[in-house]
Amino acid sequence: MTTHEQVEMAKRMNADGIDWWPYRIPLTELMLGTILTDDLPHIRSCHMSFRGETVTSTLGALLKLHIREAAFGAAIMGLMPYYYRSFSTLVKLNSLMKHPIPSVIYPHRWWEGHTVYPNFNKLAEPLVQPSNEMVEHWGVNTLENFVSYANIYGVKFCLDLFHMNFIKKPDGINALAGWEEMLGALMPHTKLIHLGAGRPDFLKEQNDAGIDSMMWLKDLIQPYPRSRIWDMLWWIKSHGYGHIPIVLEIPSSGIYEMSPSKAQSRFLSKAEYEQIMRKIIQNIRQFMS
Repeated sequence: MTTHEQVEMAKRMNADGIDWWPYRIPLTELMLGTILTDDLPHIRSCHMSFRGETVTSTLGALLKLHIREAAFGAAIMGLMPYYYRSFSTLVKLNSLMKHPIPSVIYPHRWWEGHTVYPNFNKLAEPLVQPSNEMVEHWGVNTLENFVSYANIYGVKFCLDLFHMNFIKKPDGINALAGWEEMLGALMPHTKLIHLGAGRPDFLKEQNDAGIDSMMWLKDLIQPYPRSRIWDMLWWIKSHGYGHIPIVLEIPSSGIYEMSPSKAQSRFLSKAEYEQIMRKIIQNIRQFMS
């Protein structure tokens, strides 16, 4: 979708704005200077590309007959640029904005042949997501380490309520901390929250962490205190962080599983997707207010 189409969809869902990603179409618009000026105020945050796949790695997977890996590599290369090259797009987008926006980046990539992203200081509000990659590359073994390294590199946090459940200690076995302890240590340094639900990926990690993101999604649609997500949101609200923006990361495949029309149709209509997302946004907004 174009940036304008994303903005219009967000309006129909009563969202406050969009999280801009350098997918090929919006990226092309940015490079050509064709993003509508009226749409810029609706961009509330942006995110670096997560693509690490290259032509070499994809061909290597194909030669080893790792068909699924090769197919994913080919698909993702057509979807977005290599992560390091996408950084300049965030800088360009920031230069167009009249209001500062959070920019989520991957600092652990600095160890992969690069020292620091060029023009890093031109991002108004660079954020990082605590992750297992950062545990490995930063040598993190406590939550205090996360905060210390963030201060050293001049970044704040984008806390992902889904992925934070999978962060392990350097032994790769034990959890770095419980979710309440993690929120207590990192929320004072957090500027953006990501909330993923209805995720068909990371199934092993979900099982190991004792969470069910499909149940999270069900609870977000029909709010009942059955899963951890409402406990986490209540903690955030009750400790005075309810004002921090929340970006929803809910795939259409998850929405489809909860769709009333699933029994009659193999596809999810845009109207039904927007209707369900509008209800989720309303529920979260009322809860956090």
